[in-house]
Amino acid sequence: MTEGRVLQFSVWRDLAIGALGLAAMAALIAGTQPAPIVAAILLLVAALFAVLLVRALLRSGRRIRLEGDMLTLEDRTGRRVLDLDMLQTVRLDYYPGMFDRTRGLFVLRIGDARTRITLDSEHEGFAAIASAACQMARRTGIEMSERTRANLQALESGADRSP
Repeated sequence: MTEGRVLQFSVWRDLAIGALGLAAMAALIAGTQPAPIVAAILLLVAALFAVLLVRALLRSGRRIRLEGDMLTLEDRTGRRVLDLDMLQTVRLDYYPGMFDRTRGLFVLRIGDARTRITLDSEHEGFAAIASAACQMARRTGIEMSERTRANLQALESGADRSP
């Protein structure tokens, strides 16, 4: 059994960035009384910071558990259970975080006919879950892209340098 949650560092980081960004945009709008077009741009940027803040709040209570072939995700929006025997889609992407391609983020998207789950490598136990999903996809004959296979190989070889 693999069990984990989102790494608290990433939650606190996103909460801080979202809150500070939102506060800075509010201060700029209130303190400078910008022209309407500039105010609209600042409001748009503030909305992006608000989305980051809400996303961090939703992710903060997220727990994931892999028991046998059952993957369970519990968060503030509810509980989703995915039977890996019934997988229809498996996709593993890598997004580099720096110009030298270090400190990137792996993102796993899996699903069946009713349930879709997206996890990133900031979850404890991510590598084991991604490996189990890809192994099940191979066993059941689900076609995986060349990119997914290459990213799985990189993940298993320890190329994940995310915090």
